[in-house]
Amino acid sequence: MKHAIKSALRALGLIEPARFLFNSLRLARPSVIAEELWFRIAGPPDGFPLPPPRLIFLVIGYAWGSVYYSSGRTVVNHMLLSLERNGVDPGGFRSILDFGCGCGRLIRHVHPLGIGSLHGSDYNSELIDWCQRSLQFARFQTNNLTPPLQYDDNAFDFIYARSVFTHLGLDLQKAWMAELFRVLRPQGILYFTTHGELLARRLGPEEQQAFDAGKLVVHQRNVEGENLCTAYQSRRFVEENLTLGNDLIAFVPGEKGEHLQQDGYILRKH
Repeated sequence: MKHAIKSALRALGLIEPARFLFNSLRLARPSVIAEELWFRIAGPPDGFPLPPPRLIFLVIGYAWGSVYYSSGRTVVNHMLLSLERNGVDPGGFRSILDFGCGCGRLIRHVHPLGIGSLHGSDYNSELIDWCQRSLQFARFQTNNLTPPLQYDDNAFDFIYARSVFTHLGLDLQKAWMAELFRVLRPQGILYFTTHGELLARRLGPEEQQAFDAGKLVVHQRNVEGENLCTAYQSRRFVEENLTLGNDLIAFVPGEKGEHLQQDGYILRKH
């Protein structure tokens, strides 16, 4: 029944409006609504504007500006803590790339740390246009669905890709991993996340078996690069297909909760 409803909505061109409404209402708790009203009236604490609800939805699947802001802060703090716990000092980064930056959910929380020059790149030109107008502390550019990026070799000390490989098939994952290592300097650090053990529990028995065997499981491959395309990767899959001979410094398993369920990987380029 659920599949039939989704198919009907997709045929009518209403799947995205339906997701927008359903996901937003799912978080419509009194505390969220109160915080949202405050954010829309007073603005976020960092003084930068909030993206329009539609752009926020494209990035996180919800339309709430307060959730966009607080989740970004949570994710960045967790990423930095993971780096520090594994012997990586973020204070030493001179140049940073947010790959798949969306409408700046993470980079606006990296900016106050004052660690290096900031750059963002994303597949969606509308999101990049908003970042260029609204977050002028960083330099942003649009990339294609396929490589290359418009950066020189060895351009960055640190690259992070939060919830990017979660929406790509095998060929694009390998291509983008090679491209990120191209623009990462020797001994530079790459941090990225995947839908791993915790999130794979939603898979059916056959897909779970494939996941456990180290295979990539992809839903709606026909819309790669968009949130509707969802990829599930085990640690085994990542180590066999995505490290490309570089050093895996740490595996950070997903945690229960709203914003930290994805697995994280910290790699150092040879």
